Amino acid sequence: MKLLVVSFLLTSVIPINAQTAELYQMKINKLKTVKTIGIVLMGASVPIGSFGAYCIIHGNNVYKEEDWSGFLGGLSEIFWGDIFVCLAGVSLVSGTVMTIIGVNKMKQYQSKLDGLKVGAFFTPNHAGLTLTYRF
Repeated sequence: MKLLVVSFLLTSVIPINAQTAELYQMKINKLKTVKTIGIVLMGASVPIGSFGAYCIIHGNNVYKEEDWSGFLGGLSEIFWGDIFVCLAGVSLVSGTVMTIIGVNKMKQYQSKLDGLKVGAFFTPNHAGLTLTYRF
């Protein structure tokens, strides 16, 4: 009878824990991707912003000299420089937010994954199950 109860408890508890652990691990993997994309966006904002600043500075010099042989012409070069600088700012802010959210949520799910444990113990005098959830 005890063996039947123990086997029933093991089969009913462990798949739930395995599913939960699998779900948490899947979320951790997705959050690693979010963190990586955030880091890439922050890194990409530097060359994009540098190119935008170059376009603005070069466009101002071309516009002042009234020599329209520049990269795109003076005013349009300033316009595209403004676009690239704004794009770099958006990339930097969104990358920072994605990195912070990814790291914090990843730590949260990792602690849940570490805190949820199911086990069974058998000794000559006792047999039982342990379910530990640390929060």
